[in-house]
Amino acid sequence: ISGLYKEFGLGGDFMFCIVDKKGVVYTYTKQNKTNRLSLTQNTPFYIASHTNAMTGTLLKLLERQGVIHLDSALDNYLPELHFNGALDPGRITIKNLLSHTHGISNNLVSFMTAYLGHSQSNKDLIDAFNNYSVFERDRQFAYSNIGPIIATIVAEECTGRNWRSLMQDYLFKPLNMTHTSGYVH
Repeated sequence: ISGLYKEFGLGGDFMFCIVDKKGVVYTYTKQNKTNRLSLTQNTPFYIASHTNAMTGTLLKLLERQGVIHLDSALDNYLPELHFNGALDPGRITIKNLLSHTHGISNNLVSFMTAYLGHSQSNKDLIDAFNNYSVFERDRQFAYSNIGPIIATIVAEECTGRNWRSLMQDYLFKPLNMTHTSGYVH
């Protein structure tokens, strides 16, 4: 890691850990020399886009319980999501949402959820999706948070619980991730 930092002139902080059934067994930390903060095993990190993989894991666990089906169409779960007729939600599966092959883009929703910490109802997000989305017809892979955001709404609608409590009960507690949270502090 140190060689890569030197070779490519990298400047950020880096922490790597290996976890087994008993917890953290190895950590490696590389810090930027100008950084005054000290990274430790207990340093909180904003997990940002890692929530996409965690949301996919959550939905797979919900599928195993028979709560949802990843191959089912979006309109089975969110009939109020219609994109004002510009896109047929019956042609998008939950799996498409989680694999970034849904073709939906929405800068308003991205901004509301990533930067403003959206805490309003899902109805606000669905209204924004219906009225302000744009679409890629070829539905090639295109990374974004939009698919996992819609998948989160599906999980919340199907369980009657919010994403943060679902993540806590299905992932963080069972994996003993005591320093991980869906809340931005």
